[in-house]
Amino acid sequence: MPILGAHQSITGGVSKAVERAAAVGCDCVQLFTKSNSQWRARPIPSDEAERFRAALAELGLTSFEAVFTYAADAKRGVRIHVVPDGPVQAFLGQSPSVRRVGIGTSGDSRKIFDFWMPQLVVRRTGEAPLASTFAAVEEAFAGRTFVDSVEAVRVEPAEAGVTGLRIKHGDTVDTIISTLDEAPYPERTAAGDIRMKGRLGVVRQRGDEVLGLWLFEGEELAAGKSKVACEGGRYEGAIEAATRKADGAAADAFITDAELPAGGVLHGCWMIVTHGNGYTHGYQIDQVKKDGGKTVIVLAEDHGLRIEGGKTQEVYFPRRGIEGENTFVIPVAASMSREL
Repeated sequence: MPILGAHQSITGGVSKAVERAAAVGCDCVQLFTKSNSQWRARPIPSDEAERFRAALAELGLTSFEAVFTYAADAKRGVRIHVVPDGPVQAFLGQSPSVRRVGIGTSGDSRKIFDFWMPQLVVRRTGEAPLASTFAAVEEAFAGRTFVDSVEAVRVEPAEAGVTGLRIKHGDTVDTIISTLDEAPYPERTAAGDIRMKGRLGVVRQRGDEVLGLWLFEGEELAAGKSKVACEGGRYEGAIEAATRKADGAAADAFITDAELPAGGVLHGCWMIVTHGNGYTHGYQIDQVKKDGGKTVIVLAEDHGLRIEGGKTQEVYFPRRGIEGENTFVIPVAASMSREL
């Protein structure tokens, strides 16, 4: 069924957009606060913005979309489908685009206010202690959008950090389950016959037919009679040392005692490193080698770290010195897909 819409006036304030859409039974509102053909726009008074938020809260609306397009080509951009776990406030603004000023010696900080980028801030308020989950789907498009709807899906057993989404596009439905579970992974269920033991799973279906299963860091993902599984779910260990080509070494690599499959088995996978200060960074793996009883994880790019004993020094900005051990996990993935 085609999606139908109609232009309505917002005379009387932006809050009227919500009221008029609800009056005619619409389930979506796209609001233009300025003309897309010019930069100038009347600022929205704070009391008018508050009436808009109050109108949304009164109707119990929580999920929404935000569309960003290129200034030079309005047919290309990204549509963000936001699915929070309760009523929220959304703030749309802009900030200087620092990267467009240039990097390092090629940059010119005097041009900081010549380039701007949009910013979307979503906030939920309530009585403390308050824990919130904000889920979003980013839909890049060129010419036309393709996602028909995004909605929350209940995952059982329901716990903090467990999220489910159902994304419809054409005659295809993707169900995504995300958790913070650790091994041994408990079984989670969603949408009737979807079962997962792991941290992230994607199920693609057309009607009752399963078109694909993708499991990231887990033991099992199943839908109906289709299933993928892998042992362990992830590799983990501690980093003892690091080498860099820029410092004269043969490779950009991390050295560890952990047992990992040698060769190109892990080529293209990402290792997530947690530093002594709790910060995490991801590094893509090229290959794994064995050298003198140690495991050498050769990376695709320079990691920018010097590790000696219990101290890690960042080579690049902000050049922090970090005390403590560096640990890592390498999530294992399994997948199954059929021709569409």
